[in-house]
Amino acid sequence: MTKEQLYNSDVWTKLKVYIHYRIGIIELNNSFHVVDKHKKDWMHGWGKPDKETKGIAYYFYKGFNTMSFEDFFLPCKNNPKHDPAWEHYWRFEQEIII
Repeated sequence: MTKEQLYNSDVWTKLKVYIHYRIGIIELNNSFHVVDKHKKDWMHGWGKPDKETKGIAYYFYKGFNTMSFEDFFLPCKNNPKHDPAWEHYWRFEQEIII
């Protein structure tokens, strides 16, 4: 599918691409990185952990804001080359079933 075909497609096709994007952001917001505190330099480069329990430090991924459906299909005003819908479709073309 080309960029023009994506933007000229029906709402259901656009919705499939948007839902795939939205699920990816939700996965990141609910994900975290685990560090073993028993290792020698466990805090090197990580900073203060978000949560600590029995020798394990948890660092949560934060700050992933989702775009609305309308904003997702509009090119960025400040940078016209930045096109979120096409970039997401292009990266995950094999995963998105249309």
